[in-house]
This record gives sequence, structure tokens and C-alpha cells, in this order.
Amino acid sequence: MKTGKSAGTEFRIVCPCCKTSRSLREVSMVLALVVPRVRDDEEPVDLLRGTEWGCDHCLSSGLAVMAKSDCHHLGRCGCPSWILSYYDQARKCARCSEPFVFTKEEQRYWYEELNFYMASVPNECAPCRRLIRQEHSGTRRLSVLIPRFKRGETELLETICDIYIEMGKTDRAMQFLAMARRDHAKSASVLKRIKTIKDRIKSKQSE
Repeated sequence: MKTGKSAGTEFRIVCPCCKTSRSLREVSMVLALVVPRVRDDEEPVDLLRGTEWGCDHCLSSGLAVMAKSDCHHLGRCGCPSWILSYYDQARKCARCSEPFVFTKEEQRYWYEELNFYMASVPNECAPCRRLIRQEHSGTRRLSVLIPRFKRGETELLETICDIYIEMGKTDRAMQFLAMARRDHAKSASVLKRIKTIKDRIKSKQSE
């Protein structure tokens, strides 16, 4: 490891968390992780570039939290390739275009508990991610229930429409009702239930 840059005040680096220029003395907590792994031709500060970390102030104040290096895929220096500490990151939802925060707590859960790759980040906000999960779950349920309805289990009519409504696809529910009406035009009981469901949907839409 070189020693020319180790004085602490001679060189500075911008903290990714608070965006403040810091001396080496002010990033001692994360440097302690990398110093033992630095090669003779490298500087500890060089290993911070291109990684996620927080300065001593951010870590001490709680703006950032230290990552557990043994929970990550390691880079050539034996330290996390991307993340030395976590801090809240502002992002934009790819689905609704609203801003959201990928919190440091959520990052720790993703990378240390779920063992996600460190390059994995959420593209959608939490509400949109819940909707996507509901859609996937609803799609799986519909793939089972609709064939059963077509085979004669007409009592599933309400359940299928409710799933579409839960998924936010009221138009698909109405299309399904139109198909059911066509296929069961001679069944008074089915037609009655179709009318009841349609009235319920229209009532909700007018609220």
C-alpha cells in the first residue's frame, strides 16, 4: 500500500450519502474495511470509488448504516464489490412515475436477509410492487378458475369477477361477464347473477 496519500487532509473524496467532500480522517470507518486488503500499488481511498458507502458523520448520525461484508459477494480486495454501507436512495417508479425511496433498511433486508445480488434494485415503488404481486397472484388463480367455469362451474362467476376487480381490471371483468352471458344465454340463474355483478360494478364506478 502506498503511503503518500495517508496524511488524512491532503486528499478528499465526496461521500455518496451526504454529497459532502470528506478528508480521509472523516471516512475512517469504511476505510478500516478496505485497508487490510489494499495492494502495495493502491490507495485505500481508491477502493471507495465506484462503491456505496457513507462517511463517519453519516454512519454516526444514522443517515447510513454499515453493511455486513460477510453477507455479500466479495470483490478482488475481499470487500463488498458494491456496498460498504447503506443509505436512503431516491428513485423514480417505472410504473407510476412517482418518486420513492429505497430505504437503507430495505436494502439491508434485500442484500443480507434475502441474499439478492447487490446490483438488484427496485424499479417500482412499494404500492406498485404490491399491485404487481397481486396481478401475478390473480393471473395464476384465473388460469385455474376460468377453465373450471367454462366446464360448467358457474358458481365461480362472482369469484372470477372479484379477482379481476382486485387486480384493477374492471374492464376485463365486464368482458368476462359478456362472454358468460353469451355462453349461458338460456340459464336464468346465470343471467340473474351477471346482472347483479354488473350493477355492483357500476355502483362502485359511480362512487
